[in-house]
Amino acid sequence: MLKEMSLLERLKVEFSKKAPNWLYALTKSIYRVLHRREVLILIPSTKGYWISLKRGGRLYTPSPKGDWTSFIIKLDRASLIREGDVVVEAGACIGATVLSIAHKAGKVVAVEPDPLNLKFLCWNVKSHGLNNVIIVGKALWSVRTKLKLHLASTVTGPTVTPYVFSYTAKPLTGKYVEVEADTLDNILAELDVEKVDLLMMNIEGAELEALRGAEKTLRKTSKLRIDCHNERIKEEIRRILKERGFIVKLEEDYVHAKRGQ
Repeated sequence: MLKEMSLLERLKVEFSKKAPNWLYALTKSIYRVLHRREVLILIPSTKGYWISLKRGGRLYTPSPKGDWTSFIIKLDRASLIREGDVVVEAGACIGATVLSIAHKAGKVVAVEPDPLNLKFLCWNVKSHGLNNVIIVGKALWSVRTKLKLHLASTVTGPTVTPYVFSYTAKPLTGKYVEVEADTLDNILAELDVEKVDLLMMNIEGAELEALRGAEKTLRKTSKLRIDCHNERIKEEIRRILKERGFIVKLEEDYVHAKRGQ
């Protein structure tokens, strides 16, 4: 069962629903400053989105008020790659990580199934003129199929595996959209990607199914970084990767792996 929201969480949800855009944006920015996070300026727009300014960069984010400020990450992912690397990001969302690494990578394959996320991912890539980014509007799975993408109460966390949300703080809304799903092996074969220097996943509980559809991909992958908030799934990911020759390190919310010598 889904964990019941606390009073503070319910107040946050009510505030996000009822506060004017300008007040919500101001409150979130002040919150980040007080908690020593990077300053983020949200500019309400009449076109149905906000423009987020971060380190001089521009990131289009949906409006009204999904909790996007907590999702816009520090631009530190570029340290994971070398100049000219081929990077695959599964769960690219609206493109925060893509924008932070595309200037250094040789090629980025950004995989994102959610239609709203996908819309803003395309906007962000196009507005920054990133010709080395290939966008794939699919979910990752163990076979080619169609899946129900279940929507969370914060729009940063849709999932094709609703049971996983019993382990997270994001309750599901009961709503879903049907999306195309495919294996990573199929996707990269169709794109003629012959090697992967870094594979990143943030796919809200679908990691095991995605890895089952990535046998060929894992054989040509050098490093992985997988976001995972479930201890059982993390242990299973470690087992799968170790059996395939990776050196694996578990952190609180991540699985890091690199090809053994």
